[in-house]
Amino acid sequence: MIKAKRIIPNYSWISGIVKVKNTCQMVSKVFLSRLQGKRHLLYDVSEIVRRDAKTGIQRVVREFYLFLINNCPPGYVVYPICAGSDKPYSYLKINCFNMRYPYTSHRVKIKPGDIYCAMDLCQHIITKHSEELNHWKEKGALLYFFIHDLLPYLHPQWFNEADADVFISWLKSVTQLADGFLCSSKVVQQDIIQYMKAYYEPQKNILPQIIPLGANFTQSIRSKGFPSNAKALFAQWKERITILMVGTIEPRKGHDDILSAIEMLWLQGTELNLIIVGKAGWKTDTLQERIRCHPEKDEKLFWLEHISDQMLEKVYQNTQGLIFASQAEGFGLPLIEALYYKKAVLARDIPIFRETGGESVSFFKGEDRNTLSEEIHSWLNTIQQGKTQSRGYGRTWDDAGRELLSCLPLKKSEPGN
Repeated sequence: MIKAKRIIPNYSWISGIVKVKNTCQMVSKVFLSRLQGKRHLLYDVSEIVRRDAKTGIQRVVREFYLFLINNCPPGYVVYPICAGSDKPYSYLKINCFNMRYPYTSHRVKIKPGDIYCAMDLCQHIITKHSEELNHWKEKGALLYFFIHDLLPYLHPQWFNEADADVFISWLKSVTQLADGFLCSSKVVQQDIIQYMKAYYEPQKNILPQIIPLGANFTQSIRSKGFPSNAKALFAQWKERITILMVGTIEPRKGHDDILSAIEMLWLQGTELNLIIVGKAGWKTDTLQERIRCHPEKDEKLFWLEHISDQMLEKVYQNTQGLIFASQAEGFGLPLIEALYYKKAVLARDIPIFRETGGESVSFFKGEDRNTLSEEIHSWLNTIQQGKTQSRGYGRTWDDAGRELLSCLPLKKSEPGN
C-alpha cells in the first residue's frame, strides 16, 4: 500500500509561501484528490530550487507559484516538480528549497489532460530532458513555456558565448516541444513569432499568449531584512535629490552611460545621489571596478549589490525617480515597480518601454554623455517642479495570475467524465 506522505509534493519549498495548520490534513486531502482522478498542473521549479539568482525571472516564478497554489483551478492539483542533469522529473521533497538533492523517489506520472508549466529559465534541464517531456506529450500532457525574452539569441554579443549557446539550444528545444507559449509583452510575442517563422513550417503556428506582470511585492514571499547601515543611508539620501537604477550590472543595462552623464552633472555642481541596485554580472569588470573605486562612492554614488525585497521597497520609497537605460528588455520589472510607487521614470526610448510605461514615463534618446546629461538635468528639473507625478501602475500579481489561468487549456470536467 502506498503511503500518502511519500507521494505528496512539497508546498513549502519557498519559506513562508504557504502556511498549513494541519500538515496531515493537507496530505490526506491531496492524496484523496489523486484517487479522485484530478488532472495535474505540473510547475517546473528545477532551477530555482538549486539557485535563486534573485533576478526578475525568479520573482516571476515565485509569484505565479504562490498564486496557483492559492487559486488552484477546479479539477486540478498543482504539483511543483524538478529534474536534475541525471535525475528524471520527480515530485519535490518536503523542505527541499536550496537542497542539493530535492527529489523524491516518486517520478512524475502523466495522465491525459495534465499541463506542464515552465515559468523559469530551466535551460540545461529542459534540453537534457526533452525526450522525457516529449514522452509526456505522447501520453496526452500539454506543455507550456514562458519565454521572458530572446535576447541571447538576438544579441549574443551582450552575453558570454557559452551562455548564449546554451540559451539557443534551450530555445530550439522548447519551440519543438511547446503546445503553447507565454510571454509578458508584445515585443517578445513578435520576437517569438519571427523566430518560429524562420525555423518552422507553417503548421507549427502557435500564437504566444501575453501576460503583463504584476508590480507589487507580495508580502508572504518577499525576502526580508535591512543592512546594518540602512538608517544612515536613508538619512544620507534625504540630503539631496536621489535617483535609482535597478538591475544586474551587465553590458546592455546602460550603467556606464548613465554614470558618465551623472559625473558631468556633478562637475557642473548638480546636487544629486545615484543608487545602483543589482548584483555584479558578466563582461563588466571594468565598469564594476570603476564603481567600486569611484571618488563619490558612498557619498553620492551607492552600489547595493545584495539587498532584500523589503530593503528594495524602502529604496523605492526613499528616492525620487528611476532611470532605466537598458538597450533591450523582455518587460522591465523595475520600470513598473517604480510606477507602482508613483515615482518618476526616465527610460531609454525603445519599444518595450513605450509598451510597458506608456505616458507615465519620460524618455531619453541621447547616446553621448553630453546629450544624455542634458536630458537627465531637464528630467530632474521637472521632478523638482512636481511635474512628473506618475499615474502609477495598478496591475498586481493576482491580476497576472488570473490571466495565466485564462491562457492555460484548463478542462472543466474530470478525466474520463
